[in-house]
Amino acid sequence: ADAQPGDEYPVTFRSDLCKVIDQEGVKLDVTFVDGKIVIPGAATTTKTPAATTTAAPATSAAPATSTTKSAPVGKGIVYEIATVEGEAGADVDVPITIKGNDTGTAGMVLELSADSNLKLKRRLNGSAYEGAPTWNATTLTYIWNAGDGRNLVAADGATLTTLRFTVPADA
Repeated sequence: ADAQPGDEYPVTFRSDLCKVIDQEGVKLDVTFVDGKIVIPGAATTTKTPAATTTAAPATSAAPATSTTKSAPVGKGIVYEIATVEGEAGADVDVPITIKGNDTGTAGMVLELSADSNLKLKRRLNGSAYEGAPTWNATTLTYIWNAGDGRNLVAADGATLTTLRFTVPADA
């Protein structure tokens, strides 16, 4: 499938399979926000249901979000996959950032999903936490834990990791 102006390629959390814990093994309340790669160019038409008024927009100018709850105000932590623009055929970096009040994280398993037309080229380390994660490029699974099991705290806005995808070329 050749990329055309206005095309969107989602990169998402499989949030039902994601787990982030503290040093006591308690699951942290994390809001997962999905992203995408958008091919710039001609005006995009949003893919919203034609006759519904109660459904939230599927795609719009608003930040890309999954069906997960909205970000808590003043507390909590948000893991966000960026929405970025990328030219057809180009390599595009999609950062995953941590925002909000990280009270202490000792480990995580993040299951991700990407549009089947995107080709993962590589994963780049971020600076949110010390230590090397385990990465499965086939299943897009990111696993990290603090080497000694203690809580580490990510700064607000820190990059967890960046995924580099190759966008399909246009015809």
